[in-house]
Amino acid sequence: MKLTISAIYRDPFTIGSPMVTNLPPGLRLSKLFERLSHLPKGSAESGEIRIDDHPVPREHWHLVKPKAMHANEQIHVIFHANIFSVGAKP
Repeated sequence: MKLTISAIYRDPFTIGSPMVTNLPPGLRLSKLFERLSHLPKGSAESGEIRIDDHPVPREHWHLVKPKAMHANEQIHVIFHANIFSVGAKP
C-alpha cells in the first residue's frame, strides 16, 4: 500500500460524504492546508486541524509533518472550520 495522507473536509450543516483529498506524505500541515482550496475563507485564522482526532495547535502547523509509521497505516488529517467566525466562500 502506498503511503498517503487523507485530508477530509465537509461543509458545515451538509449531508453526505465529506471531500477527501489524498496528499503525499512529508508535507507540513501549513502546506497541506494551502493545497486545499475548497476550505472556507477564514479557515486559516479560525479553523482547526486534527491528526487522527488529536487537535494540533495553530502555532505548530508549520512544524508538524503527519507521517504513517507502517506501510498499511493511514493518517487522517481532518480540517474543522469555526462556523461562527468563518466568512463566506470566495
